[in-house]
Amino acid sequence: MIHRQSGSFIRSIGMTSPALLTLIKNFPLESKTFILGVLHLLTEAQSPTTELVSIVKEVYENRTQDPRFLIPIIPGLTKSELLNHLPKLIDLSSNSVKTVINRILLTKSSLSPSELLIALHLMDTKSVPLKKAREAIQLCFEQKTVTRQEVLAKALQQLVDTNPVPPLFLWTVMQAVAKCKQMTAFVMGLLHALIVKQLWNDKLLWQGFMKCCKMTLPASIPILLQLPPAQFEETLQKAPPLVEALFNFQKKNPKQIPKNLQSILASFESKTNKS
Repeated sequence: MIHRQSGSFIRSIGMTSPALLTLIKNFPLESKTFILGVLHLLTEAQSPTTELVSIVKEVYENRTQDPRFLIPIIPGLTKSELLNHLPKLIDLSSNSVKTVINRILLTKSSLSPSELLIALHLMDTKSVPLKKAREAIQLCFEQKTVTRQEVLAKALQQLVDTNPVPPLFLWTVMQAVAKCKQMTAFVMGLLHALIVKQLWNDKLLWQGFMKCCKMTLPASIPILLQLPPAQFEETLQKAPPLVEALFNFQKKNPKQIPKNLQSILASFESKTNKS
């Protein structure tokens, strides 16, 4: 921790001070926490200079290998550098990850909001646990720069086109719909694309699909009717709210129920009447 008066003094010196830059470059390793505090103070209100970025990268590569040193210089990292370091940054403590996300989204970093969302989904799960990736994505949704419809649509469209589709994709789709209801029609297109890809072969995506269909009723009914019979039946078994919605749809639009699904729906209707 840096005392308030010391913080004011450090800010007054500034990041162009040769003496301070020398200290950052050659600090004793036992002073690492202090130097991290200095770097955050220097960059909390302005972007790091090219010289400071260069020095901190050298310190990181040759002296500490501590990803926390990269956080203050995020605005000065190239896109390839930021993408390369992102898994290490997201695997830090929750407080540090929040700072990372805010630095990327709220400063002039090399990653756009949609690019950040995409990168967080595509991280190797061997390097970053899904739980950590999900927490980082959730932090993105706290920023208005991410929750704009055009940003979300761009990221989600690119992600649904990847092969394989990232495991957190449908979780993010549901966050997007919750934040931006007007995206429902767009999301139906994503669900259709997943059916074409036979998403039921991926357990996590399949579970997410059923949850997303429940969340987006009644808009999702035409999507459900595109499922093959076996998957249609499984969906009705595992998501009872969909059954009632389909019954109501059938009463109003009986001719729109595909013939290969009519007997399945009829069997569920029979079970419902008996109970």
